[in-house]
Amino acid sequence: MTIIMAFIIVPVLLVITGAISEKIRKRDPVAGRELLVPYCAGFIGVFFGCNLIMAVSSANQYVPYLEPGLMPRLAFVTGYAIFIFPVVMLVSAVFAGFSLAGGWLMHRRSGAAEKTNTIKEQI
Repeated sequence: MTIIMAFIIVPVLLVITGAISEKIRKRDPVAGRELLVPYCAGFIGVFFGCNLIMAVSSANQYVPYLEPGLMPRLAFVTGYAIFIFPVVMLVSAVFAGFSLAGGWLMHRRSGAAEKTNTIKEQI
């Protein structure tokens, strides 16, 4: 189930998120072309989500078996988060690409619709 979630459901949700963010951006007539908005939104969301999942996972699996006290446990969770940081950055960048793709597709789709309307008006 985790494989299906990671490789099918999450990319589809991120493409939808990118498309929705592009629609919201199109409502503001002053805004320029900003494809980085859906990319950054997807990156930040996946980055914090992955960090939260990894921290909670490590806390549930290993922390109960550590020495008593707050400092050894906090040090372990912090060290684990630093250790997995490059992996989380890579996964966040890849998944944010799906959000960027959704925003780009919606932008192209709306651009094609505007061209069609312009051509119809000229005729």
